[in-house]
Amino acid sequence: MKRIFFVIFVIFSVFSKYVLNFNEKKNIFFLGDYLLKKNFLFLEDDKEYNYNKNFISENYHITDLINMINENIEREQTSIKQNLIKANFVILSIGMNDYTSVEYLSNKNENLLSLQNDYVRLFEILRKNTKEKILMIGLYDNTSCNSFSKSLFELNEFLKRETKIYSIDYIDILKEMKDINNLKCDSVYPTLYGYSLIENKIIAILNSW
Repeated sequence: MKRIFFVIFVIFSVFSKYVLNFNEKKNIFFLGDYLLKKNFLFLEDDKEYNYNKNFISENYHITDLINMINENIEREQTSIKQNLIKANFVILSIGMNDYTSVEYLSNKNENLLSLQNDYVRLFEILRKNTKEKILMIGLYDNTSCNSFSKSLFELNEFLKRETKIYSIDYIDILKEMKDINNLKCDSVYPTLYGYSLIENKIIAILNSW
């Protein structure tokens, strides 16, 4: 009889834990640059997600994120590593400030390899600190309308390859952001339509997970 009660107790405990986890909100950790400063519409409904945007800045470069993780910087009483561990999903946007910097633009061919190496270092340190899902929003050219340079195309292709190696979902928006409906020529930010395009790609990936 005791054995029966014990089995029932174990089954009930497992079922209760499953129900609680099923109903629990998912944690999304935003990490990176100015593209993430804007609120995506699907996050306005907090029934499904908790989100953290304490580690985004308009001025971040790739090496800033690397240094922040190495030094385990704290914001709002939690460290960046704690947020990476806690997150169910990490949404990453980084590299635009690097690509459009005066230093990079002065010698694109020579600096492309350095930029690629920085990305690999970042992907490695991210994967050391989280085994959960990472989604990276791709690069686009905010310095000119309706076109993109050969070096940006090469960098985009590089990122598509490398993110696969580190099990990171990459949202390629390079071609879409040539459209003036998606990106205004006088702004680094996508238009509302451009943001909705990115958002739909994010939602599709989140749902596939």
